[in-house]
Amino acid sequence: MSSSHHICILEDDHFFAGLFARKFEARGWKTTVIEDVDDLDDCLDKGIDVLVMDIESSDGAGADLVPKLKSSPKTAAIPIVVLTKASDRSTVQKMMGHGVDAYLLKGHFVPNEVVEKVHRILESKVT
Repeated sequence: MSSSHHICILEDDHFFAGLFARKFEARGWKTTVIEDVDDLDDCLDKGIDVLVMDIESSDGAGADLVPKLKSSPKTAAIPIVVLTKASDRSTVQKMMGHGVDAYLLKGHFVPNEVVEKVHRILESKVT
């Protein structure tokens, strides 16, 4: 069952994107890495099970993307895992208020912990 999962990673840092893509792929999941919000529609058209994203993208659109996705009937059910350096309380509260499924700080979680978090989210969507 796990091989059917498709994870989209929205991350403009090539190191982090590659690191997490390899970890998800080692789990047997299809992974698509995109660098900016403009590429997300292609990912959504292919069908994704989880979006892992940094809200501090170079194009500045990451934080604005979450409420748009969560308010659209087409994308509202897609779990969003924010993986970012933005640690201020107001940003965390705002993103959680918009309905992200997890808010993880870069440098505070090792990649395997992030993969396990995504796995738990996927399992909770099945049951």
